[in-house]
Amino acid sequence: MTFRGRLTLFLAALVLAPLVAGGLAAHLLAQRQADRDAGAHLEGAAPSVRAALAGEREAVATSVTARLAREAFGASSLELAELRRSAGLDFLIVVQRGTVTGSSIRQGGFAGTLVRSPRTILETARDAAPFVARDVEITGRTPGSVTGGRFLDRRFLERLSMPAFTVSHYSVLFSSSARPPSRIPSGGSFAMDGGYRGFCICTGGTPDAPSGIAILTRVEPVGFVPGFSPGILILIALGVLLATALAFELARVLSRPHERALGRLAESERLSMTDPLTGAPNRRSLEAALAEETKRATRFGRPFSVLMVDVDRFKRVNDEYGHAVGDRVLVEIAARIRKAVRSDLDVVARYGGEEFTVVLPETDPLGAVIVAEKIRDAVAVSPTEDGIDLTVSVGVASCPDDGVAADSLLAAADAALYQAKRGGRDRVVVGR
Repeated sequence: MTFRGRLTLFLAALVLAPLVAGGLAAHLLAQRQADRDAGAHLEGAAPSVRAALAGEREAVATSVTARLAREAFGASSLELAELRRSAGLDFLIVVQRGTVTGSSIRQGGFAGTLVRSPRTILETARDAAPFVARDVEITGRTPGSVTGGRFLDRRFLERLSMPAFTVSHYSVLFSSSARPPSRIPSGGSFAMDGGYRGFCICTGGTPDAPSGIAILTRVEPVGFVPGFSPGILILIALGVLLATALAFELARVLSRPHERALGRLAESERLSMTDPLTGAPNRRSLEAALAEETKRATRFGRPFSVLMVDVDRFKRVNDEYGHAVGDRVLVEIAARIRKAVRSDLDVVARYGGEEFTVVLPETDPLGAVIVAEKIRDAVAVSPTEDGIDLTVSVGVASCPDDGVAADSLLAAADAALYQAKRGGRDRVVVGR
């Protein structure tokens, strides 16, 4: 990423961070307020649930009388069922001498197996029972008791003003909610999955395993920026856009001197590595290329070659045509050499005067000779643009045959070039 891009991001973050932080704070505060509102709604509804439970207890106390108990004590099964229905009860159980001798239980409201038998009803602790019951003792020659009551099942729950469920020792037995939990965590107020909150009107059990009636309400969802009108949201969006545009403009203005300095630095770096006349890499760039290839050859055992190319009798060009023509000739020679090698891999550098050095990565001695001949032919094939016929002599050295160090290879290539000169020029000579 450019300096301008990083500066834009920094300034945008500097401007937008308070907006984002404010939005998050508003969201959290609104979420807490929604939780508090839901809790207040549940607590406000709790008295009506307690009143409904009290009404059930009063109705059972009014229905399960001593008279009903005496009638039920000696009734048949059909008579007992009729007595239960006429009294508006969900169950009626007769016990004589500790044994259940008759019972009538409404089976329609059950969602589980906890209260299916008379014995289960009688043995369930009343403070944790999913029903309201009253016992009437019978004395006489055959002592016993009659127990009658109503279930706090779905039929009771649907009479409440909000979704609810019957809880016994934190397990949910009956529910008027479409998706009730399997259990509740504790008494009082508690959170539920799906954005709901519950409240237990506990009548028994323990704090960790409560029993009673739990009611349910939905926590109103809040957005990322809750409580804002559409007009305010539009203004916030415009503010964000303007802040981003301002950050970009500030970054553009502040980064301009930096970019100019970087441009000058890059140009200075390029000029320090480039021959100003021919545009080819200079001695400094050549040394870096040779160091890289030497390191790679040492590490991976890969060959590479070095060519020393010298323009034959170049002094005659300067003497006869002048230095301006000589400079143009060097530029053209450098261009012909570059065309004869691999532009994406090989390095053609001006070594000094009319001498050039070519670095050939991944090239063995045989391949280097082929490239050297291509360079010699490229120069000798036709006169220069100034009409001057020229030739070059080429010395070839390869790693590792002629050495591994850069100095050794340059010395070997230079020695081979000297032999080419002594041998009549316009030729290629391999080192050693």
